[in-house]
Order: sequence, then structure tokens, then C-alpha cells
Amino acid sequence: MTISFEMLTALYRRMVFQEEFRVGTLLLSDQSDCDQMNTLLDDPREYGLSIDTGTVAPGNTINLRVTPPRSGLGLVFATHEKLLNAPKHQCLEPANYFILETKFRNDDEDIPVFISNYRKILEFVNLLKEAAAYFDSSTCQLVFLKKEVIKLLPHFAAENVQNLHREHLDNLLACFNDDTHKDQKLDILIESIQAVSDGVDSPRVFAFLLDNIQRLHEKFLKGYRIYSSGFSYDKVMDQLRAAKVEEMGKIHKAFSDIQNHILGIPVASVIVATQFKVATRWSGQGITNTIILLGCIFAATLIWLALSNQMQSIKALGEEIEYKEKQINKEYSFIKDDVAGVFRSISARLATQKRTFWIIRGVLVMGIITAITVYFWYTKPALDFMQYLIDCMKSYHSVKN
Repeated sequence: MTISFEMLTALYRRMVFQEEFRVGTLLLSDQSDCDQMNTLLDDPREYGLSIDTGTVAPGNTINLRVTPPRSGLGLVFATHEKLLNAPKHQCLEPANYFILETKFRNDDEDIPVFISNYRKILEFVNLLKEAAAYFDSSTCQLVFLKKEVIKLLPHFAAENVQNLHREHLDNLLACFNDDTHKDQKLDILIESIQAVSDGVDSPRVFAFLLDNIQRLHEKFLKGYRIYSSGFSYDKVMDQLRAAKVEEMGKIHKAFSDIQNHILGIPVASVIVATQFKVATRWSGQGITNTIILLGCIFAATLIWLALSNQMQSIKALGEEIEYKEKQINKEYSFIKDDVAGVFRSISARLATQKRTFWIIRGVLVMGIITAITVYFWYTKPALDFMQYLIDCMKSYHSVKN
């Protein structure tokens, strides 16, 4: 009596499994069951069954030790995880297999969610095979020839299959249902995979893509929309990076144009502090102190005006950057997030420069106040004159009241 894989799996469906699917309990209904069981037990290497406890007789319940049958007959896996253990099963579904955990055979009409997701992932792998320059069937390695050689191993775990966002993978695969721009789409897909998985360890890339399939789909759509518009994603991003460098250069120039004046502030402060000397009358040192103070105020005024001019330039630059961002967002709305990332860093640099100018203004004001204070400290006639003016003002207010 010859036992087919279908007959063997029919027995599996009737078993109640224990010990991690290594032992199964089976009720022998009639003599035909007993005859079939005796045939199976006569060749344990072929069918992978041996009796553990019990006697083969109609109406008896027996415990069977379950091991994989000969692979030529069919493959038997205890769980979904076991199905994925062999690397080749992560790029090609076995032709004839049965899973004890869910009692599923590959040709069953009622397909579990796990198997449905698994088959959809294999469709994705087949799509990548079309884009690959070479596919190593022994290791299931995909090789892509772009600016550099890219190697991708379609390795994934049961949890990646179970947690797959199926609708996003369906939508991604649906983009390749027609042959319009098929080669270009495949190129864009590989570029999108590179962008999404940047920084991920090579063995984990494929599993990472499955966990982030929505991001991959969105990245692909951005690239394809740009291509459909007559551009390439890389070209647009290169233009944005060039614009970023240009704007950063303008912001830096706004500071470098007056940095010599700014660096002169501490030097001038030291010179002023050392040139003031005690003066008891207006002639001689008193006049010298006054000239030094006036020169200090004049220099500070010029620096203040230069700072004001540069701050106006920074303001105009900010308005220009804001306008450019709006224009690019309008033209390439489908890569809005990428554009925002580029301009966010420019805006942050611009804000830092504004704060720097305000700090310099504060230092300048403090320097002038310090210079005036030191001047009156050393120049007694000026201090007396200031005291006289204050007294006059007090007297005037007293008379008025």
C-alpha cells in the first residue's frame, strides 16, 4: 500500500500534538486506519512516524513520535518559524509542505494570514530579482549594480511576516502591475531602498524594509513622481543641497564682513582703559581723556551702524529663504518633508546668527557704558561739571514745583 503526502497530512490533521509537535495523539477509528498506520510504521524513514505508546487496533488511541518524512515525499514543519529556517525558503516557497502548528498544506484554499503575508513578501523578492543584475540562488543573495555594488539578502523572521503592513506592500507592488516605465521604476525602487535603509546593518536591511514598508512606498512614490515630471530625485536633492551651501555662505558672509570691527572691540577696550589718566583740570590730560572718550563713542557708533546694516541683510536673507522654500514646496510638494529638512537647518543657522548680532550689540553697549564710567572716574572736571548739571536740574524742578 502506497501512502501519498496527501494521505499523510490527512492523518496529521486528525492528531492532537504535544511536546512542541514532536508527539501526536491519534484515535484509530476502524480497520482501514489500522492498516494505513501499520504501513506508515513499517517505514519510519519514509514517513517519519513511530509509535510512542499504545497498540494499533480499532478504537484505540495511540501516541506517535513525529519526525519529518523523506523530503521527496513532502516537507513537514512544526511551526511557521521552522518554515523560514532554510534561507532558500525566504526567496522561494516550497512546492509541497505541511505546517503542523496551523495544520495547513500549501494547496489548501483556506490560507492563514501568516502564509498570505509570506507569499506577498516572496512576490516582493521576485520583483527585486527583476531589478537585480545577479541572483545567487544558493545563498538567495541579490546583487545590484548602481554607483556602487549593492548586495541584499532577503532574510526575515516570523515576526516580520506576522507584523507586516500588508496594505502598504500591496500598494507598492501594484505600482509595477503595468510595464510603463518598468525599468525606471525598478531603478527608483532600489534608490528608495538605499535611502530608507541607510545606516542599517547589511544582514538586517530586508527585515528593516518589511517593518518600514510604508516609508519605502512613500519614498518610491516621491521618486517616481519626480521622474514623471521630468526630473530625478537625486537631481532635485542635489539642487537643494547646493542652495543650502549657497545660503549658508551668505549667512556666514554677513558675519565675516564685519568680524574685523567686532574683533577690534576688546582691543579698543584695552587701549581705552590704559590711556585714561587722572586729570584734575580741563587743560592737558583732561582734554586728552575727553578726546579718547569721543573717539571711543565715534568708533562704537560706526560699529553699531555696521551691525544694523548686517542685521537688515540677515532679515532680507531670511525673507529670501522663506520665499525659496515656498516656491520649492509648491513645485515639489511630494517631497515636502525632505525640503523642510534642508531649510530647517538653514533657518536654525540664521537664528543663531541673529542672536550673535544681538549679543555683540549688548557687549558694545556695555563697553560704552564702561568707557563713560571710567572717563568720569579719572576726569574730575567732567565729574564736577556733571554734578553741577544735576544740581541745576534739581534746583529747576524745585523752583517749578
